Amino acid sequence: MTAIPSDALLQVLGGVYQGHHVDVEPAVPVLRAALQAPEEGYFSQRLDVQVFPLARADNGSGLLAVSFSYDVPCAQAMRSLGAKYHPKARAWQVNRPRSAVDQLLQVLWAVAGVDPDYVFVHEKPVLLEDLAEGGRSASPLIVPAASPDRSEGGAGDTEQGGGFITAELDDAQQFEIDEGALASLAVSEDLRDYQVQGVRHLAGQSGACLGDDMGLGKTRQCVVAARLIAGQGRVLVLCPASLRINWMREIQAVFPHCGGGTGGRNAA
Repeated sequence: MTAIPSDALLQVLGGVYQGHHVDVEPAVPVLRAALQAPEEGYFSQRLDVQVFPLARADNGSGLLAVSFSYDVPCAQAMRSLGAKYHPKARAWQVNRPRSAVDQLLQVLWAVAGVDPDYVFVHEKPVLLEDLAEGGRSASPLIVPAASPDRSEGGAGDTEQGGGFITAELDDAQQFEIDEGALASLAVSEDLRDYQVQGVRHLAGQSGACLGDDMGLGKTRQCVVAARLIAGQGRVLVLCPASLRINWMREIQAVFPHCGGGTGGRNAA
């Protein structure tokens, strides 16, 4: 990791935002604090590194595939292993057997600084073709549901649409909210007003849906609500494999001293 003086970073930020109504002065103490105590695994959390065992390997090319958001050090780690990049699958095929996962993780750590705790290792073998067709998620979450009733149709019928939410809330139980604890969490976690309302909505009943748009902090609201409900008890989070790291990051950001673990091959 290369240390850059905070003054130099401030100069770069000033150049980037020159002509914009942006005050970069408040960034100085943040930059200095970050440089004094760098978090080496911060960026590796955001690379979404995933390892897939392959069901078969053509021409002896290897039985492991690795995908990640574009990152030069990660690409260098793959090249050091003689891996071949498949653009359509957005994955590297590593010339190693499936049993060499630990060796692969060591190379990612040594060359690219990727903490093994932030690498998701899939257990079910896949085909490279599946990665190409399925995009970033080779293990899509499928929730079966009953088909909506079909209308007889007719000119006088009102258009009702063809989709519906498969959630039953008629029997939901209502709970008292500890407003003092909620207010304290709102301040400590710097929750926005709508996020406080979201936490109150989630924690105030036995079942709830949160329909905020992407990027509005739904995961953080769920983490805070879960702790508010459970108190000192344990919380079990079920989520798609591709979101595991995101949940880990949010939980550690909100409750850094909260112990926990993840299911799967590389459970922490």
